[in-house]
Amino acid sequence: MTIHNEIDLLCEGVPEGLDVRFLEMARFAVQKTLPFAARVGIFDAGSKLDLVPSVRARRTLFKKGYVFAVSDRDFLIRPLLEDRRAKALDLAIEGEGLKRLTAYPLRRHCIESYLIEPAFIEHALGISGVSDVLAQMAERRRWIDIVRAVLEDVAYKARQARPRLGDALPTCEGEAVRIVAEKIHAYRDAIQRQTQQEEPSSLVRMFADDFDDDGSLYTRVDGKELLGELRTWLDQQGLLPGGDLHTALRHHADRHGPPLPLIEEVAVLVEKIAALHA
Repeated sequence: MTIHNEIDLLCEGVPEGLDVRFLEMARFAVQKTLPFAARVGIFDAGSKLDLVPSVRARRTLFKKGYVFAVSDRDFLIRPLLEDRRAKALDLAIEGEGLKRLTAYPLRRHCIESYLIEPAFIEHALGISGVSDVLAQMAERRRWIDIVRAVLEDVAYKARQARPRLGDALPTCEGEAVRIVAEKIHAYRDAIQRQTQQEEPSSLVRMFADDFDDDGSLYTRVDGKELLGELRTWLDQQGLLPGGDLHTALRHHADRHGPPLPLIEEVAVLVEKIAALHA
């Protein structure tokens, strides 16, 4: 496989999928005012779990340093979002350190969260009042997704504490049993300390504040679910000819460009990569 562009930016999804298509449209729009964007090629890399391994493979197999990945934010709380953004663009990470690489998370929950931008939908469908409808739908999702966010955060922290062999080198069954027992005991202690230190009420309030303080609510709740709810509502109101919202939004973006917030998001990322390349 030959790679002609200078910089690879990998994303979730499949060829001609939603992510790669809209990110490429945004990159092309950014290119008009930031010519450096022409050096960036956007490629699909499968699932979120495939992103970082794909970056490592391109950096090592193709000996290509400027390879990055962009991913959905999901429910990442802001401090963790900023930490992952910094690590995703750290070119000093190499060799064994590549295991610490992360993907660069979008500012909104997912790519669909950019498509539900009220002005973009209203222009695409020739309607008005979408902002109020989205606000109501997002409010109904607020506590559902805050609970999901808290539970995902707890599970993430638990995974960080999971037992690992480390430097232990058992040579017989007895040593293997002893090591397993020690690792399980340490893991249980770590999980117990975590649950004792983090009160449910504090966790819920922390994420509720984060949802309120970092962007409009419709950008933080599950964008895929919200887009589906909006499609159903538009169809019921007779505002969606053909019943296919994805296609209507893609056709509109092909003619008039992608949502402005996505262009701005990609512009920020391209500027950061350009600074590294200078």
